[in-house]
Amino acid sequence: MILTAGQQVALTELINIAFPQTAAAISDNTARRVLISTPQIAVHPMEEMQDILTSITPEEVATVHQIFTGPVAVNAMLVPNYDGAARLELTPYRDTGTG
Repeated sequence: MILTAGQQVALTELINIAFPQTAAAISDNTARRVLISTPQIAVHPMEEMQDILTSITPEEVATVHQIFTGPVAVNAMLVPNYDGAARLELTPYRDTGTG
């Protein structure tokens, strides 16, 4: 399967909307600056995914899987390395009285 240029742009824009919010949440949680790179859009057969993921990060990873349903179904996965996932802790809710 090959994505058209328009489909690639649409997927890139979807990621460009969602991932900065994720990066901001990670930054808030860790009190550290978080940098994100330009999204890389590709289509791969499932049987190639282990090799592809290993080339990106050969270490242990944690996964978060989220399913979106509607006119466009999406299965999104966040794959932090184990050390990164282990550093995250829930930040207690603080009522600032501004809401």
